[in-house]
Amino acid sequence: MDSQQYHLIRRVVEGCSFKKLGDISADAVEFFLGELSDEEDLGHRTYNHYVQAFEQFCTWLCTKKRLASNPVSGLHRRNCQTDVRRKRRALNIEEFSRLLNAAETSNESIQCYSGAQRAMIYTLSFMTGLRRSEIASLTSRSFNLKGTPATVTIEARNSKHRKLDVLPLHPELVTMLRDWLKEIAPDTFLFPKLAKRRTWLMVQKDLEIAGIPYITPEGVADFHAAGRHSFITGLLRNGATLPEAKELARHSDVNMTMRYTHIGIHDQAKAVANLPNPCQHIVSIPGDFEGQTLTLPVMERQHNDEVGVDAKPCCSSLCDTDKQKESSGDSPDDSWRRGELNPRPVVPQPKPLRA
Repeated sequence: MDSQQYHLIRRVVEGCSFKKLGDISADAVEFFLGELSDEEDLGHRTYNHYVQAFEQFCTWLCTKKRLASNPVSGLHRRNCQTDVRRKRRALNIEEFSRLLNAAETSNESIQCYSGAQRAMIYTLSFMTGLRRSEIASLTSRSFNLKGTPATVTIEARNSKHRKLDVLPLHPELVTMLRDWLKEIAPDTFLFPKLAKRRTWLMVQKDLEIAGIPYITPEGVADFHAAGRHSFITGLLRNGATLPEAKELARHSDVNMTMRYTHIGIHDQAKAVANLPNPCQHIVSIPGDFEGQTLTLPVMERQHNDEVGVDAKPCCSSLCDTDKQKESSGDSPDDSWRRGELNPRPVVPQPKPLRA
């Protein structure tokens, strides 16, 4: 349990005035969170964080045999999609390069980090998709640069979903890390106290130096957006499948991965332009068919060649024309053909009436 979860649980316990474990009830928790939401204008995501933290606390009590069952199991959660408090946007590769250049050339220290340190933090976030707290937990031992592929390991206690994560590293990032980690002791944190720093302020100031707006109609480009959102969006822009992006993002649901994907009109136009042109798969049929130009799809023509069918198609309209020409002859021998092709309708005769 981290300090944030402890704070949320303690606030629920004090707000509901729970004195004993037997006092815990779902109705009391829901009533308190409803009042708190109205007083402090909590977003749906923050409301759900309270619910999740307290529900996990009660689950822990059950595992320790202090409660027979979880009294708040299945507590209602709110739909975060209907209450987006912070709309984020991803940075494209050009914008991110300008952000890196602004940090590397800066002589200003922001949130106790130099420009070179900020550039490395941004690079790790952009090329791995790691969260701020996960980057803060990294030491030299977190990296295996000699493996095939080279990997970075996030311990379960530092991962958001509390599982051990082993992620592959970009080859160019491996080259940078080999030079950079030489000056850092094995058990020393790469970026001490990063989890408590205002990383959004770092990005905001460096974007300002780069001449890139921090907030646009598409959303805000804070640390989480410039790093993790840009990482997941970049995967899909460069040919990764949605299941691959889901695994690299370490999401349990592909719908969560889609929330981190920012595909704009230019990406859609590029996808449409990559579709094959059907007109390039049409071939002309040689020959003169009364001034008409006939075409066949390539696949149909290949099929005809394989089964030995004449490439010259027999169109119903042409066949009818040939039959009409044959039936228009003046020879008396052709009269039976006219009758066969155009038989006269048989008119039924009325039955005689009985007397």
